[in-house]
Amino acid sequence: MDILVNYQWYWFLLLEIISTIGALAFIVIRYKIKNRTLSQLALALFIVPLLLEAGLALLIYQQTKEITTFHIVIMVFLLYACTFGVADFKKIDRMVRIWLGKRAGEDLLTATEHAQLAREKSPQYIRTKSLRNLVIHSVIFVAAVIYMWITFGNTDFTLSLRWVTDSDRIQPLTNEVANTVLRVWLIAYSIDSILNLSYILTPITKKRI
Repeated sequence: MDILVNYQWYWFLLLEIISTIGALAFIVIRYKIKNRTLSQLALALFIVPLLLEAGLALLIYQQTKEITTFHIVIMVFLLYACTFGVADFKKIDRMVRIWLGKRAGEDLLTATEHAQLAREKSPQYIRTKSLRNLVIHSVIFVAAVIYMWITFGNTDFTLSLRWVTDSDRIQPLTNEVANTVLRVWLIAYSIDSILNLSYILTPITKKRI
């Protein structure tokens, strides 16, 4: 059991690599080789590592009796896989089919998918989707920050962003793991917001020009 705890990040990385290979293999086998049995095996190679990640996190918690950054990362990856990951997988599936179709000289997309591709290039669609993503992420982020402050709030903390890059300063939360999660999430939220705002404003600018 110690080998799981001591090398937990290596196990996690290995499972993620296997899962990614399984996902890509599933798409290629499904549309290029067209072998049902092999495609099912590749799909299992994609899904099983995700389940093993959850099991790994549980075993490590039973061993250490602590919720660490590792558990938070596993939770985020699994949450992503069950939500945005589904849509991203469909996009990758479509991109691979476009690539395979060009090499084979045939069209592997349906009429519906062609219509969806054309719609996704529309500035209005990009603007609406980016605005929706920004609102959803903002609501979730603010709700999470409020919950973490109620649960772990540090009354000695004064409003400042210097704690993000300097761990020696007074942290906003009294829990180390929560501070790490908040720090990483704040950076990710900032980058995501900038990207979404650029997509929201760019179509408007182009339209006016």
